[in-house]
Formats: sequence, C-alpha cells, structure tokens
Amino acid sequence: MSVAPLKKVAVIGSGIMGSAIAYQLQRSGRAQVSVLRPVGRPYPATHCSFGWINSFAKDPQPYYHLSKEGFNAWKRLNEQLNSTLPLKTNGSLLMASKLESAESISNRLQVLREWGTTEFKELSKAELLALDSGLDPSKLDAIQYAVHLLNEGSVDPTTAVHVLLRAAKELGAKVLDAYALRLSLDENNVCNGVFCTRGTGLNDPLTEPSGVDECDTWKETYEAADAVVLAAGLGITELADEAGINLPLKGYTDGEWNRIRGVVAESEPFEKQILPYTVHLMDEPLYFHQFPSGCIKACFDFNGSPVEHMTKTQGMLDTISEYAPQFGELKLRETFIGLRVYPIDGFPVIGEPANTPNLYCAYSNGGITLAPYFAEIATKEILDGTPHDFLSEYRPTRFKGNKRTKK
Repeated sequence: MSVAPLKKVAVIGSGIMGSAIAYQLQRSGRAQVSVLRPVGRPYPATHCSFGWINSFAKDPQPYYHLSKEGFNAWKRLNEQLNSTLPLKTNGSLLMASKLESAESISNRLQVLREWGTTEFKELSKAELLALDSGLDPSKLDAIQYAVHLLNEGSVDPTTAVHVLLRAAKELGAKVLDAYALRLSLDENNVCNGVFCTRGTGLNDPLTEPSGVDECDTWKETYEAADAVVLAAGLGITELADEAGINLPLKGYTDGEWNRIRGVVAESEPFEKQILPYTVHLMDEPLYFHQFPSGCIKACFDFNGSPVEHMTKTQGMLDTISEYAPQFGELKLRETFIGLRVYPIDGFPVIGEPANTPNLYCAYSNGGITLAPYFAEIATKEILDGTPHDFLSEYRPTRFKGNKRTKK
C-alpha cells in the first residue's frame, strides 16, 4: 500500500495564529511545514496583546458562537500539549459599580439567554465576596452588579507562541527567520511558494530573532510549497497587496497605521498566584489578569495619540494594587501600544482568497481567542480540500478588488 506524500506547507507568520496553524498541520502527520518568521519583531500584534480569550460582547450571534468555539479549542490544544500552555480557563469577572453599567451587563445577558447561552453566573453580593477572586472585599462592597463568565480565560501569548513553535519543531517542522517575503504565483495565479531572504549564523529561531545585520550572510531563496498559509497579522495587507490580493485591515492607509489601538501594561512577576480570573471593571474601564508566570497584564482602549496615554500605565497597576492589595506596589516592566489585526469589516477572515488557489489566509481582531480553532479548521481544509460551510461568511472572497490574474 502506497503512502501519500506529505503536503509541503509554508506558513508566513509566527504569531499566535501562524504558530497554532503550523503546529496542527505538522501534528496531522500529513504535512511538512516551514514557518517563515519575519526578522525583527516577529509577531508584534501577538506580543503586544492583552491575551484575553473572550466572547461576551461579540456580535452578531454566529460570531459569538464562533468565539465560544475558540475557548473550547484552547482547552483541547492544552491537552494535546500536555498542559504546557500558559493558560487559564477559570473565566472572567465582569463588574459594575454604576447603575448604567449594571443595566448594560444585564441587557447583554438577556441577549445571550435568547441565544441559548448558559455559560455565565450572576453573582449576588454574598457570592461575590465568597468567591476566591483575590480581590479586596472592601472594594467589592461598591460593586452593584457582577457576573462570572464561565467560557472565557487568558493566555500568555508570547510564551504560547514559543510552546507551539517548539512543539511543531519537535514534530519535524522547520522554523526559519526571513525577511523581504513575497508570494510566488504561477501564470494561472496559483500560489506555489514564497520568495524570501534568509540568512546563516542566526540565533535559535525559537528565541527572539537576530537583526538583519547580525547574521553571516543573506541570500534570496525560494521556498516551494503545495500550499501557503498567510497568517502575517499586521503585515498581511502589504504582502497581499504585492500579489494583487485584497485583504484590507481597518486603520491601515498607504502603509501607515493610524487607528485601532490599546494600551497594555505588564508588571514584573509576582511570586504568588493571586488572580484566578480575568477582571473587567466596566466603570474604570480597566481589564487585568495574572499569567502563570506571575506577571500581571492590564489594558484599556483609547482613540487619538498614544503619547498621552503611555503615562497612565503605572496608574493602571496602582489601581490593580488597590483592588488586590496582596500585590503590594506592582512594578511596571513593559508598556505596549497594541495595534490590532482588525479586518476592514470587523469580522474574522479564514480561507482562500478569490482567484488564488493554494493560498490560505487567517487573521482576526480576535486572533488570541480564535487561533486554536482556526488552526483546527485550516488543517482540515488545507489537507482535505473540503471547505466548512458554516464559515462561509468569514471567507476572504467577500473582499472585492483582486487586481492580478497573472504574476
């Protein structure tokens, strides 16, 4: 009995989406994967992410249920990796101290009930105080409304990427640092590989990559592939544009990013695990959680210039210390301005673009939530060639304006 040859797949992008897809493809035993990791900052959106796995506010209903599948896929992925992911699946605590915010939460829960959702628990004041939340009871006294969202969680995104890439590499995948990446399309517009410049003398590509000038030699190479996965996050529009493919991102104009920002602060590690949940204080507004490493990550959204908001990051940590005094005085380790991988219409993108066979795209503003589920779907679709109908509204074919019919 003959054995089918392995399908050669090149994955462009090594953030949470690319690394999850690469791992599942290599794990299938039916693919030989090469991950092309851009030199410099290899995964800016992932590294700057808050790391929240969430679904509560996702609209419309199909997108909400898709996000719930992302949460379930994280648990499956962690089982596959023998619980080595820096993952918490205890849920989120959503709390409001003002009547207006409380009504907003209550109205949203009613919508979720109409959608058949039961994965939440409204908490009385006694239940909130009895919960082992790590939060100061005196601060919780002011909370007027609280709900425990059961199907949410958090993951340390940068560490998760390293876990996934190491696991893929142990299964036989190649992880390669490269720059000047360019899609290769034949005369029929079929994607057949990637042109890129790769170097020798680089450090281990599973740590932070070297800069362009730090290797011995650089040489343009061609990575032939039966399929190419474009999971390049913030770089996806530029790579697609060069091949005449329309994959638009919101806030991207002529190569410049101008919108869709958040401020994220990360503390130095704290020696004890205090916070089992992601906490969302609607009236601050502030989100925070503690990773298994002990670091606390906090974020808030903003519009306008990032400069004025960078000064608020220590204040975010100070607020967390007020709510969780066991932390004492938290020390700021790093601040991020998080530019989001936000499709132009706000919804996820997965599948082949129009008129470009063998090219598969995956990106989303909810990439942290959806990455493991999209990895499962992408692996089946790439290897079996059978699309999943329930994802039809999330296909890149919805974007018009592909310019090129020949390379």
